[in-house]
Parts: sequence; C-alpha cells; structure tokens
Amino acid sequence: TVYVTSGFFGFIAGGSKTFIPLFLTDEQSVSVSVAGAMLTLFLAGGLVGGVIGGRLSDAWGPKTVLEMSFIATCLLMLLVPFTAGPLLIATLVCAGVSLYIALPALSFLIGEAKTAGLGLAFGIQSLSIGALGALSRVFLGIIGDLLGISYIFFFLSAVGFIASAFVYFYIGASSTTKEY
Repeated sequence: TVYVTSGFFGFIAGGSKTFIPLFLTDEQSVSVSVAGAMLTLFLAGGLVGGVIGGRLSDAWGPKTVLEMSFIATCLLMLLVPFTAGPLLIATLVCAGVSLYIALPALSFLIGEAKTAGLGLAFGIQSLSIGALGALSRVFLGIIGDLLGISYIFFFLSAVGFIASAFVYFYIGASSTTKEY
C-alpha cells in the first residue's frame, strides 16, 4: 500500500511540475521566466514541506501526515485556476509545502515496514513515484488538450482526494512515534 500511495504522490508531483508553467504562460499570460520563477517557488515550498513532514511524521505518525498532506494538496490544487497574482504565488507555495510534506511520511512507512531488503524497498518506492509521475504527464496532457489546462488542476485535486481516502482506508496507524 505504501507503493500505491507513493504512486499518488508521484502522479501529483509530476503533473504539477509539468503543467504549472504551462498553465502560467497559457492561462495567466506570464512570461516563461516568471513561470519558471513561480515553479521554483512551488518547489521551494516543497523543500520546506519536506522538513515539516519529517517532524510531523515523528510527532503524529505517517498516516495522519499523509492524510493531511493529500487533503490540503487537494484543496490548494482546486484553487489554482481561480487565483492570480500574489494570491496565486501564495497558493503555489502552500501547495508545494503541502504536497512535499508527504515524502518523509512515505519514507517513514518504508523504514517501519521493512527490516531486510530496505534498499530494494526504497528502490521500488522510487519506481512507483517515477513511473506514475511519468504517466501523469501523458494522461494530464490529454485532459489539457480535451478540456483545457485549468482542468488539469481539477484532476490533480481529485487525485489528492483519492490519495487521502486511500491512506485513510488502507494504511494502518503507525506503531511508533518519537519525541525530539
């Protein structure tokens, strides 16, 4: 189940990194350099999210963190097509934070579940993130061609909701939390 959840993360992350700049240039009419800067802010939010996600995984357990991450990402992706200017920048930064909060929680689950073959387990996790991230670009590109680029964010939002529900129903509560 952690590999499926990792795939959800990969799908959302891959789609976001590809279609945020395209949305910004085509729908928001910003320059390519501004779109690149705004993607950088989204990814910088992810750097912060990774640290926050690690701390929260230790304190609350990975299941709670994953549920929170995916539902927050769902809501923020839903807002992207409806915002512009500084509010869009804030939305993208927050979306980066919320999405990448999941990554340490996913690693936590792998480490908790495996004692032998840990390297292979992390390799399979990387495969699921990369494979679903790659497939997201094709699938979301088709959605963008058929319905418009804004609809990509509605679909990413739906995937975030499905991921949160999947975690709720299929990932057991963590047996350990640590205080630092």
